[in-house]
Amino acid sequence: MATPTSARRTGTRQRPSYEGRAVRRLLIIAVLLVVAILVGVAVALSVVDADRLREPIVSRISERLQRTVELRELELILFPLPALRLSGLRVEGSTPEAPLLEVNEARLRMAFLPLFLGRVVLRAVELDAPRVRLELDAQGRLQLPGSTEPAERASSPVADAPAREMTLAVDTVRIVDGALEVGPWRVEKLELQGRLRLDRSAEFTFEADLSELGRLREGRVDLRGVGTDALSIAARGKLEAVDLAELGQRLALEAELAGRVDGTFEVGVEAGTLRTARLDFRARQLALASNGFELAGEAELAAVLGGAWKLDLTRSRIDWGEALRKPAGLVASFSGELGSTASLAALRDVLVRIGPNRLELELALDAATPHVRIRPVTLELEPLMQLSREPLDLGGRIELGAWEVELEPLALAGDAKLDGVTLGLQHGSVTLEGLLRAQGTRLYADDVRILAAGESATLSGSYDLVSGLARLDGGVSGVQVEALAKSFFGSSELAGLLEGRVSLRGPLSLVALEGEGQLEITDGRIRGFSLLQQILGGLAALPVLLAQLKGRDLSRYEEEEFQRLAADFRLKDGKLYMDNLTLEYRHARAQLHGTVSLTDGALALSGQVVITRELDAELADRKRGREQVIPIAGIKGTVTRPRVQLDRAALASLASVYTGQGKFFEKLEEKLGKEGAEAVGGWLDQILRGRKQER
Repeated sequence: MATPTSARRTGTRQRPSYEGRAVRRLLIIAVLLVVAILVGVAVALSVVDADRLREPIVSRISERLQRTVELRELELILFPLPALRLSGLRVEGSTPEAPLLEVNEARLRMAFLPLFLGRVVLRAVELDAPRVRLELDAQGRLQLPGSTEPAERASSPVADAPAREMTLAVDTVRIVDGALEVGPWRVEKLELQGRLRLDRSAEFTFEADLSELGRLREGRVDLRGVGTDALSIAARGKLEAVDLAELGQRLALEAELAGRVDGTFEVGVEAGTLRTARLDFRARQLALASNGFELAGEAELAAVLGGAWKLDLTRSRIDWGEALRKPAGLVASFSGELGSTASLAALRDVLVRIGPNRLELELALDAATPHVRIRPVTLELEPLMQLSREPLDLGGRIELGAWEVELEPLALAGDAKLDGVTLGLQHGSVTLEGLLRAQGTRLYADDVRILAAGESATLSGSYDLVSGLARLDGGVSGVQVEALAKSFFGSSELAGLLEGRVSLRGPLSLVALEGEGQLEITDGRIRGFSLLQQILGGLAALPVLLAQLKGRDLSRYEEEEFQRLAADFRLKDGKLYMDNLTLEYRHARAQLHGTVSLTDGALALSGQVVITRELDAELADRKRGREQVIPIAGIKGTVTRPRVQLDRAALASLASVYTGQGKFFEKLEEKLGKEGAEAVGGWLDQILRGRKQER
């Protein structure tokens, strides 16, 4: 066995072990690295000059933004990592007072080795309180720096500076307390973090306050093609407590707007064109008023560009002049599909829901004459009665054909069929059947049939959608008025055959309509009402006395049936005004004037009653009578229960006629003597006059 001594003696060498060789190599590498670092530091200190870096940085930024750039100070820091500290960075804007960019201080940490190649590769960028101001052109479009050809800067040092290609990657971007102004819009307290990669992509998260407008939270933006014309942007975020009143002022809206909005958004822009968008907003305490239109309550809006959208106003109250009033709680929503462009052309097919009703619309809002087409549909009217400003009881259906609606100016064209359309009244209902048509701003009804309590009438007319004014012309023939009275007034005391016509105009309300007409009722009766019985009043004791003396019964004159009731009338303020109301009985004829209320049937009439010769002869106990005129101070009560009021002086005069003349007074003297007859006459006179009669 050989020994080390023998090995040396024989001239052979022993190879070192594997572990020894590895340790030796590590030591050599460490020494080389230390030497390289020392050499690099020495070279950097001798080669890298902060002022030499400032020129390419300023030149690059100026070239890219096409703006003059100022940089007051640039400091290079080598330890612990290479870094730049920029102070007084300023990019010119449209005016010296409004620079595009101001940064008091920015810190940029750089990669070490690329400095030897003349390249700046950033590992981190930190900006404290930067201020950015962007402008809008006359059309409200954003004017981005570098969007136009650069102005000639031949004499500018910036223009003469050599352009150097810079490779830029930022592992960390951080902005604290930033501010951004875009026209009237301002973002404050901007907090941003993210990164910029060598492949020209970037991603950032951010939050900010929108300067008295609201708050932006959970924001994120992803960029592709940074620094190229093919820049794409994908952004999303959450808006909180957006003040709609402030928004309306900044947009210079003529409408009054108030409320708060919360929601989320997503947008995607490619090469300056909006490609994708998604909104999901909810408005609280919303208030919108414009040109007679008012909306108050809550609203929800969800929309996807190139997809579905929906506006839900169920929880809102809507008032639109005299035409429409939607209470909060009634289902009201609009939905459909959006096109791929952010314009009115994107709105095409729309579904409108009002209660259970569904209207399908085809929109052409971008046409030279904006218009809407309504597809054929059957509408249930009962849910729509909640849209009326006045209390309304509706039922039945309307079958709409295809309609064309031009919006500017408003013009309609279409037809509809009334199928059992029922309008509830206080004591009954009215049913309408027939055809409607639309032309311009008016709806027309041609010979629409009206059914009430088994009786029918015809109606023609029109209604203007803009003014809310109507014009109605109708007539009836051979209608049983008893059934109509029961429907309108809840009582059937009035009976007879009705003939009449009417022409009305004004808003569709009993208290607002005005017009004129004629009516005639023949072979009628007012149950429980005898005109003669009420007219004679206290004087009825006189014919009773005569009957007793002569053994005759005069009750046949106290009849309820009348032969004819006729009048020309005017309608105003919910009342019929009549100057020539005639009520004819077999033994009397009333000639009256005054008003009848259509809302409750109240009467306010006066005039006179003429009794026939037959009745006069019977009352005066003479063979030949003459017509007697009895003044009527008033007829009060209602249509079905009238009350006659007579002037006491007129009654006294009438009593004097029948107690102081003729054979009756003579017979009183024969029976009672002169003093007895005078006593009876005085007694009657006191009753009728209400005061003592002196003879």
